[in-house]
Amino acid sequence: MDSLKVACLQMDAGPDLDANLRLISAGIHEAAKAGAHILLTPECALSGYPGAARDNFDDINWCNYDGHEDLVHVRAQSAGIAVLLGSISKRGDQIYNDALLCGDGVTASRYHKRCLTPFDRGFFAAGSAPSLVDFQNWKLGITICYDVRFPHTWGDLVANGADAILSIAHMAGPDPDPGTKATVVPNHYSGRAAE
Repeated sequence: MDSLKVACLQMDAGPDLDANLRLISAGIHEAAKAGAHILLTPECALSGYPGAARDNFDDINWCNYDGHEDLVHVRAQSAGIAVLLGSISKRGDQIYNDALLCGDGVTASRYHKRCLTPFDRGFFAAGSAPSLVDFQNWKLGITICYDVRFPHTWGDLVANGADAILSIAHMAGPDPDPGTKATVVPNHYSGRAAE
């Protein structure tokens, strides 16, 4: 199996979609320049995370939003890189916290976050299915942040043949529970990886 070079974009997404798109586009360029195969963005990188970057999603023009996702896809394709984009989607009255795999070498694939924090439940509906995608001879499992606290989310992926698991999270801004972002979350990831 060939190696898989993964880049991570550190950004603090705000409520301005155009500003977030500029940061993501710059990250795509830099990751491709560094020879990465795939770029991971933070959770809700395109929309801004509710409670941190925005109060709610009432101001989202969903047709315009889909166009922003399309631009990420096109820019990643042009750069020769894939992107695991922290995004959102709306289906009927439900809004989902998503990880959208798009760009070069992939068929666009969307994962809805399955495990929601109590705070998340005020904004998002929970997804119901694991996401496993083929990318450059790798089977990649996709998760988002709080999923790491529930062994079945990663267990489902491993049981179905995942070679690696990519997980995005919102780690910018203040820590509402001091120590969680710096200590608890990294330890959860280490523990889950060891399992």
